[in-house]
Amino acid sequence: MSEDRFVDGHYVVTQTDAAMAHLRICRPDEDPSVLIPDQLAGALARPYCGFFPQLHQKAAVLMDSFAGSQIFVTANKRTAIALVDLLIQRSGYRLCPIDASERITVASEQLSKGVGGREMKLEDITEWYRLRLRRFVA
Repeated sequence: MSEDRFVDGHYVVTQTDAAMAHLRICRPDEDPSVLIPDQLAGALARPYCGFFPQLHQKAAVLMDSFAGSQIFVTANKRTAIALVDLLIQRSGYRLCPIDASERITVASEQLSKGVGGREMKLEDITEWYRLRLRRFVA
């Protein structure tokens, strides 16, 4: 059994995590191949380089790295959502709607599309997560 790694108290998303999430997300008619392996490694390392100590910053950078690029042949935005969710949950947090009308799954999909279309700056993505992250208390 592998031991989870943490940086700044936050879960470190691994290449195994990315591969498993991507395979799970791809539909049978989609190619699950990694298009740019070096970019995959860089995208996974970016949140932990020391410039992003807070969880909302790490989440934003991970979303930006995956949804805003073409690391995989397909399903980059869906994989980004899954990996950020993994980071958040394993770090002991949850995404919560900012008001009663917001559905977090729909909001996350809209965010990933905005990031993928390069319509959002990193500061905007960071603020999106800052407003919605809440510590999970069991």
